[in-house]
Amino acid sequence: MNANRHLPLSASSLIAVILVVICIMFFMEWAVVAFRDAGHDRNLVWNASRIAGLPMMISAIWLVVRHHRAFLVSLFSAEALTLRLIVTGVLIGFLARIFSWAMITGRAAFGLLPGSLTSPPTPLALSYDCPNALVLLTSLAVWCVLIPIAEEFVHRGVILSAFANRGPLVSIALSSVFFASMHRPDAYFFVFMFGLVFGIFFWNVRSLWPPIATHATYDGLKIFDSMCLQIAWNPSQDDVPMVGLGISCTVLAVSCLAAIGFFISKRWVGPRLGTQPVHRSERFCNPFDNV
Repeated sequence: MNANRHLPLSASSLIAVILVVICIMFFMEWAVVAFRDAGHDRNLVWNASRIAGLPMMISAIWLVVRHHRAFLVSLFSAEALTLRLIVTGVLIGFLARIFSWAMITGRAAFGLLPGSLTSPPTPLALSYDCPNALVLLTSLAVWCVLIPIAEEFVHRGVILSAFANRGPLVSIALSSVFFASMHRPDAYFFVFMFGLVFGIFFWNVRSLWPPIATHATYDGLKIFDSMCLQIAWNPSQDDVPMVGLGISCTVLAVSCLAAIGFFISKRWVGPRLGTQPVHRSERFCNPFDNV
């Protein structure tokens, strides 16, 4: 694997990459609105727009960065497809989804969810009802394959690597900011935070496969939650704050973050061929390295 972290893109090439991402995102959202208004199923339209748009995005960006193909191909090296790293990636995805649910439940317990005051109280209700096989399989293909590969290639493989010569803090932060900006405003904080997780993980393993595994696992669980497992709960304002439940969820969320921090650190990942920095100053000083 290439020992150099930096992808030496010119300013014009980097701007071209960013414009490609913005234009393709605009195209996909326009297609969703246009076909949904024409009466087509929203899920199928959304998935179809990604099936068409994401390969276009990857292909267009590849044309821009094709002169650095050796570097980019090295990020998909089979050397990182070890059982330890892939299982670690999947485990981090599970922990990230548990963190998300703990945060949602904790906020509900403290009465802090947006709209909870104006919505009628709803007792906890669970149901299981998946959509038809075509919608479900298409959604899994998009969320567990196309989106993880496209987003990790763009945001970690290209953008983070383009700023790698500025050091881990700057490159990871900048790529996470751009990653968050491509999502809904109400998800900016969460996406930015896990952009940092993906970035640190990528920096420490120098491969896209482990963060792709994490991304795919989280998105797959999200699809299961949103499309198959229906959960409704809005506690009465007379019952909140539920201090015990809220504190328990907070402890669970913090524990998940601590575990994620450990699993993306050098302490767990360990030295691997091609992953050790050339100079000691390059090493990312993860606060969990000394746990």
